[in-house]
Amino acid sequence: MPPLAYCCDHKAEMDAESQCGVREVERPRTQAGESPLRKRLGEMG
Repeated sequence: MPPLAYCCDHKAEMDAESQCGVREVERPRTQAGESPLRKRLGEMG
């Protein structure tokens, strides 16, 4: 973990990198659609 001063000085860069990682995880999830388990759980209420 970087020192706090580094984090404060590079906050925008670190936030952008974090958002990029989130998008990389979300993309396959949205492309895959609803999983069979999630569908069954939704039907259960």
